[in-house]
Amino acid sequence: MLGDKAVFSEVDGDNNIVLAGTYTNTPNTQATAMNYRAFSFDWQSTPNNTIPVVYSYAVNQTAPTAIHVSWNGATTVSTWRFYASDNIGDGFAVIGSTGHAGFETMWSAPQYHPWIMVEAVAWDGTSLANSSYQGTYVPSPTVAAYCNDFACAAATAYSSSS
Repeated sequence: MLGDKAVFSEVDGDNNIVLAGTYTNTPNTQATAMNYRAFSFDWQSTPNNTIPVVYSYAVNQTAPTAIHVSWNGATTVSTWRFYASDNIGDGFAVIGSTGHAGFETMWSAPQYHPWIMVEAVAWDGTSLANSSYQGTYVPSPTVAAYCNDFACAAATAYSSSS
């Protein structure tokens, strides 16, 4: 990479591009920042100033619960373990788990759960962090007409136009 170019790349032994990046949205123009070298290496991160974020959704109280979890910057998560409770103050019980699947992982519990909490688990089985507990969002019957078991359509589908 040259310092006046806004792009970088890495090739393998057969000259196949295995990594490519740009510092701007228009890679064929002058970069606004100069960079002499770019390095790639194995990178691991377990955020120590944040906790996993969880969002749970069910189209109604008899439907499955779709659970979305994310922990920005975490690369050491192997498994997400899901917990549920019927009421705040009750104990949370394990309802399932799934492997880490990138920036955001979604898992669906086969039944409705009003309160959800998530635990990030490392490859060696140790607990990395827990989310806070979150109430499951259930849309009103009017909005639910635009929803499925995993999410609701864009708000423009049921908002009024001015």
